[in-house]
Amino acid sequence: MKDLRQLAMYVESNCDDEMAIFTTSGFTARAKPSASGPVDVPTFKSLDYGVHPGQILAWIKSVPGAKAYNMRYGPMPPTPPAAAGSTPSSTPASAGATAGAGPGATPSSWTVLNVANIKTAFPIDNLMSGTLYAFQLQALGMKGLSAWSDSSTIMCP
Repeated sequence: MKDLRQLAMYVESNCDDEMAIFTTSGFTARAKPSASGPVDVPTFKSLDYGVHPGQILAWIKSVPGAKAYNMRYGPMPPTPPAAAGSTPSSTPASAGATAGAGPGATPSSWTVLNVANIKTAFPIDNLMSGTLYAFQLQALGMKGLSAWSDSSTIMCP
């Protein structure tokens, strides 16, 4: 068996990728494994405060088939002040509503970073303290890029 496998590899490597030449050898061609479909959309394990002000640490969950990741972040627009005479929100401030971002708000500009190693937290430095940031992820696989993840937000310390 070992000799037959070695002979088959010799024939395959010397047929110049011509199937007609390969089949005249008497061997049967096997289908080469194809790349799997598009990779899944990645998510964050966590976003946490860094060791100094203006730093956020991002932990990324691995996605099967992903070779690298893109992360983008941007400052969220401030919430416009309530108009005079408008009805107050039904959500009290003590209910934990996130200040600084209205429903459906997105950053006006994104900064994109390439992330190759996700075994440790990825630090994002030089952020503005007291600003709410949105973060998204995208995975790169053999068949291209995944969609961007939903936004995760955190207030920079």
